[in-house]
Amino acid sequence: MSHKLQVGEMKAAYLTDKEIWAHFNFIYSPKSKNSTTYKFVLIKSILENLYKINVMGAIYGDTGCTIYDFDNGKEQLKLNSTFYSFMQRFQRVLNYLTNYHLALFLEKFNEKGDTTNLLLKVENVSKRSSLDQFYQVLSSFYNGKCFYCGKTIKKENAHVDHFIPWSFVQADQLWNLVIACSTCNLSKSDKLANEPFLETMIDRNESLISITALRIREDMQVYSSKKLKDLYHFSVENGFTDFWVPKKMIL
Repeated sequence: MSHKLQVGEMKAAYLTDKEIWAHFNFIYSPKSKNSTTYKFVLIKSILENLYKINVMGAIYGDTGCTIYDFDNGKEQLKLNSTFYSFMQRFQRVLNYLTNYHLALFLEKFNEKGDTTNLLLKVENVSKRSSLDQFYQVLSSFYNGKCFYCGKTIKKENAHVDHFIPWSFVQADQLWNLVIACSTCNLSKSDKLANEPFLETMIDRNESLISITALRIREDMQVYSSKKLKDLYHFSVENGFTDFWVPKKMIL
């Protein structure tokens, strides 16, 4: 059976959105073998690692051997480029669908659980980690000023903010983090900063890359301005359309 394979090769170079949605419909349907949580966990892993380096797993057979190559021995997985783009563009709805179907699956094995409570638990699996290590890097680079409004801020009032909302990326990457004052961070919340800040962010990251000690970081090695631009526009496509600007800016 396909789930026992140790090596698999993609059988398609290009997939349409319609074909990919058909694969997901099959995965979520009773036709797919759902004796364990591995399929749902794999999808969540791919979604949560779209902007990291490697992902692993196996739903090879359900997708007609078309969405990725994998080699368990080498611990490698390579996504079909069109499938990767699809998951970026529909990341939010796929997260919702996967969490829901994982909760439905778990409900069958949890007599005291119900779908609503299980769904809340599933959605809370990926939690924000401490950003203190990033503050140490960014505070010296920013010279104590808010990325958004330019106001000088003291350490006790400084916040580390995800430029692209964490609820979309669900990952902590230096190239997506800035230091903001408490006012900007709290008012921005889960919103997307207005597009002019995107160019400012790209310029900021170019400055980071110019510093050798930062350029060799694992998260910076996978950064590109194109990736940030794509991520910004993908977040808009995923419903982050409530654009935010600071109330006051110090020029």
